[in-house]
Amino acid sequence: MNVDYITLLKEIEFYLVNSRSESAAFLMWYLEKYYRLDKEEAIDSICDNNGDKGVDGIYINEALGTIDIFQSKISQSSKKTIGDTILKEFYGTLCQFESKEKIQNLIDSAGKAEVASLIKRLDLLEKIDAYKIRGIFVANINLSTDGTNYLKNRCKR
Repeated sequence: MNVDYITLLKEIEFYLVNSRSESAAFLMWYLEKYYRLDKEEAIDSICDNNGDKGVDGIYINEALGTIDIFQSKISQSSKKTIGDTILKEFYGTLCQFESKEKIQNLIDSAGKAEVASLIKRLDLLEKIDAYKIRGIFVANINLSTDGTNYLKNRCKR
């Protein structure tokens, strides 16, 4: 599939409603097309707005036993790439889900942001021990050499 900005905007046009950002619309499109979620389930999985603590969406994949934490990025330029800095930031986002204590801190510090209510609605504090956390980064541009090297050499915990 061609994911250059103009083509992608045409694909996600249906999802660009109200005050939804392009990245939220992109993630919603992704969840419907690749995760095969229905529209309401995709909408309910997204929390991409101010104060989201780096989390654009969360989906509990019962079949795989995973909690998928999403971040999505759209670039208007196909010449841009994803480097190590944004991946390090996303890794930091994922570290917020390492324990019940860290998740509770995320909820407390998020205030009224959607990410806090989504975590509560999904009952993540009760499910965290039984599921594996996965970070899913969705973008319409490629990794740079720095990004690729970071993923190859990142410390595993």
